[in-house]
Amino acid sequence: MVVVCVQPQLLVDPGDGAEAGRVLLAAKELGCCVIPRGGGTKMDWGNVPRAADVVLSTVRLNRVVEHAWGDMTATVEAGCTIAHLQETLARHKQRLPSMRSGHSARPLEACWRQTTAARCAYGSARCATL
Repeated sequence: MVVVCVQPQLLVDPGDGAEAGRVLLAAKELGCCVIPRGGGTKMDWGNVPRAADVVLSTVRLNRVVEHAWGDMTATVEAGCTIAHLQETLARHKQRLPSMRSGHSARPLEACWRQTTAARCAYGSARCATL
C-alpha cells in the first residue's frame, strides 16, 4: 500500500479501540509516524506525508456498538460502513436520510464531506452522524 507516493513500513488492523490505542502508544514511544486509513478510497489524495511508518486501518473497527432506537441515536466504531449501520437502523424502521446507495460500502467518515441533493433536503451526513 502506498500513501501519496510514500511506502509505509507496517499496516496494522486493530480489532478494537483498546488495541488501536496500544498501537498508537507504541508508535509514539518509538517515534513512528502513523497514518489513519478508513476505506482506503483516497490514499492518493492530499500532500505527500513527511513520513508514513505505520498505517492504522479501521477496517476491523466496524461494529455498531449501540443503537438506542427510541432515542434515534447510534454509537459506531470508526470503520463502520454505511450499509452496516443502515441495516441496523432498518430493524426499527430508521435510516440515515442523506446517504446515497452508492456509498453503502464506505465508512461513515468518508461521506461527511459529500455534497448531494439529499444534503439540501436533510442536511449533511456529518450533521446526521455526530
